[in-house]
Amino acid sequence: MPVRITAENKGPDLNARVQVSVPSTTGGSNPVYAADLSLPATSRKEFFIYAYTPSYAQQVTVSLWAGDRVLQTIPLRISCLAGPYQLVGLLVDDPASVAPLVVAAGSTNPIHATLLQLADLPDRAQGWEGLDALVVSGVDMGNLSGEKRTAMHTWLARGGRLMIAGGPKWQLAAGGLKDFLPLDLNGTRSVGSLSGLSTYLREPQAPLGDAILAVGPVRPGASVLADQDGTPVLVQQQIGLGMVYFLAADPGLQPLSQWPGMQKLYSLTLAERPAQPPWASGAWNTPSANRALASLPGLALPSAGIIFFLLGVYVLIVGPLNYFILRRLKRPELSWLTIPALIMVFTVAAYVSGAWVRGIQPALNRLSVVQAWPGVDQAWANGLVGIYSPGRDKYSLQSADPFLLHPFDNTSYSTLPTAANWLSVQQGSNTVYTDVLVESGALQTVTLSGSTPALSFIGDLSIELGNQDAILVGQITNASNQTLHDASLVTSGNYAELGTIAPGETKQVRVSLAVGHSGPSFYSRQYASPYSALGPQKTDLTAARQAALLEAVMAGAGNSYYSSGSRGQNEGNWGIFLVGWLDQAVLPASLQGRSNDAVDTTFYAAMLSPTFKAGAGPLRIGPGLFIWDTSVPNYSPYGNDYQEMPTDGYALSFRLAAPLHYSAVKSLSLNLAQGTGYSSSTPKGVEASLWDWDKAAWVRVQHLVWGNTNIPNPARYVGPGTEIRLKLAPDASQSAVQVRASTFTLVVDP
Repeated sequence: MPVRITAENKGPDLNARVQVSVPSTTGGSNPVYAADLSLPATSRKEFFIYAYTPSYAQQVTVSLWAGDRVLQTIPLRISCLAGPYQLVGLLVDDPASVAPLVVAAGSTNPIHATLLQLADLPDRAQGWEGLDALVVSGVDMGNLSGEKRTAMHTWLARGGRLMIAGGPKWQLAAGGLKDFLPLDLNGTRSVGSLSGLSTYLREPQAPLGDAILAVGPVRPGASVLADQDGTPVLVQQQIGLGMVYFLAADPGLQPLSQWPGMQKLYSLTLAERPAQPPWASGAWNTPSANRALASLPGLALPSAGIIFFLLGVYVLIVGPLNYFILRRLKRPELSWLTIPALIMVFTVAAYVSGAWVRGIQPALNRLSVVQAWPGVDQAWANGLVGIYSPGRDKYSLQSADPFLLHPFDNTSYSTLPTAANWLSVQQGSNTVYTDVLVESGALQTVTLSGSTPALSFIGDLSIELGNQDAILVGQITNASNQTLHDASLVTSGNYAELGTIAPGETKQVRVSLAVGHSGPSFYSRQYASPYSALGPQKTDLTAARQAALLEAVMAGAGNSYYSSGSRGQNEGNWGIFLVGWLDQAVLPASLQGRSNDAVDTTFYAAMLSPTFKAGAGPLRIGPGLFIWDTSVPNYSPYGNDYQEMPTDGYALSFRLAAPLHYSAVKSLSLNLAQGTGYSSSTPKGVEASLWDWDKAAWVRVQHLVWGNTNIPNPARYVGPGTEIRLKLAPDASQSAVQVRASTFTLVVDP
């Protein structure tokens, strides 16, 4: 959470520290995040302190310290949003122009809008994590600093949504956001109406009247969603997992200011969550993370064979060998001295060898998960650092800009200790976690995140669409200077193991995007090689650490299917990714003023952007080509055999992963699969409804069956962006319902 601080000194020169204290997750002392600053006389400074706050926090305390004296204390209230709200920031000159946002809601997520000022925008990407979308209209963005622009770019790549409004004041936003615009704006044009926008939105009432549109050539890779007589009105540009929308007209002016269709426009563009892969969420499965952190040579027990061998040598020397030597010397009475002496020698040797195995200096176990996106220079890394100490000692852990530190929430499990007495200080470009107490032979764990230069992996890929399941074909080239080990190509259907990809090497790929009832196959794999959990017979610590790390991030995002078999939940969504392991160290974490050993484990995922190639005949769009979203966490289109439906049901939305122009909808089928814990020839007790875009209402599906149910008049249920909405709920006749899978297959004419 970014806390914007304004400090003003009207007295003599002052060296001070600003602290932000947040509620503790462990019941102990409150974690403190601080920044040191120098305030000369009659000076004023503005800066951010970034604090990690638990989801239940309702207040933080900001205090100004000069040495041991507290000069000022300010409590800050935190407004927490309950439920799956999308938080939308508004940088607008006229709040009334975006009034429809107050009541807009997507199929799965309601919107909460809040007014912002340019100064509120954080200068680090971590501060943007709580914001889902941003609307910019009529505000001069020319004063946006380079740091804030970089942070915004990273936020977009991680899944943020940005809407920029044009109209007669288009130059205000274009001045600072030129790099994000999907058009090269160069002027304005007047049109007689915006009926093209209402046609795209399936809104019966068109916005009539003259409108001034900001115009310019559409940039490569951008898609025109709506136009007016050939002039783009609504254009989108994907940046990583995020999306930039440009509305060429000013929503505060007629004909849009009073048009009821604006509510639907905001809902479709800003209310949906991005299709984020499980490993990129920043969540950790604690038991698996603990296993990965504990996979260090200093923490590993010696093998039973070595122990028995040393015991055998000890018994042989103290017993028979000692007796034989003293007998040859004819001095058996010396055994009273030799036996204690030998015991002392072996004791010292055991202690020295144990210290040698543990090491003589501290070590850092740095685990990192890196997500990169096409066309974005910076990748995002989430990491854990385990501080191992051979003896009881205190350390200060520092991270370099742009990485920030925060505690690892390990409260539910006691395998490893949780960081206590947290004090992290922003010192220039570095952040330091001070006075970390580590017991002898133990670990303390810290979480950190930040951006790092992306590696270049080039995907020349295309998705071939026809009357069968889509196929991903092409080649992938490693254009970086790093070797990617145990690589796999992960899709929203199947996956392919590619082995090691050396710098400059190219791999040919051909993967089906067909999806079974279990969901995308990579996300439901049961520890398959090369990521298999190691059994007792395997002692490779590197492989054990990799397996535990991957399980920690896959299961940490709610993808419990990955770690718990058929009882889990498959959270796999749309996306084409090249994943594997790097030898390169990513996390810039070290001990301040101390030398240390380091062990690095890096899981790298590069998102790839294939093109779509449509055939001449009907095009079959299967489940693997849709981005899905849900109204209830942990309920996906790919459920499990034992998960009962909520009493009030849940809604799912399915959007085509890329814009596809087609002439007509031929057919639509709803694919339902029942869980093994629920046996019935028909879905008795299951009520399925589809959103009718013409009636703007839910319509119950009649004659529902397990398997494929063909939907009559299918075009009514396919909305803007090829979006389909489904609501599942138990009816009054059934108290326990399990739906194993709920997906769609759409057939269109090109």
